Amino acid sequence: MPIVKVNVLKGLSSAEKKEIHDAIHQSLVSALKIEDWDYFHRLYEFSKEDFIFPESKSDRFILIEIHLFSGRTKEQKANLYKILCDSLENIGIPRMDIFIQVLDPPLENWGIRGGLPASDIFNK
Repeated sequence: MPIVKVNVLKGLSSAEKKEIHDAIHQSLVSALKIEDWDYFHRLYEFSKEDFIFPESKSDRFILIEIHLFSGRTKEQKANLYKILCDSLENIGIPRMDIFIQVLDPPLENWGIRGGLPASDIFNK
């Protein structure tokens, strides 16, 4: 159950935002074998004064935070990074402008299915 937060500079069209969401989601499906329906994304747009990053990055810079259930291997995460960068590069975002952070808190830190701890559901 990935939860994705995308941070970009203001100015993207609706079509560009959809391309970004779709590229990220398809990367998660491909790399982590999640179900296609498992799609929870948020996109935040910032002005230049509110989104600070190194001058070496372009205005296409994108910061992606992905929250996952714990348990993915180092290799699975590395594969996700590669597939995700390939996918975003294919829609015009330079690889060097992509920053990805994966957060994988333990299952007891997820409240799902009407407020049940995910650990009660998946650790049975």
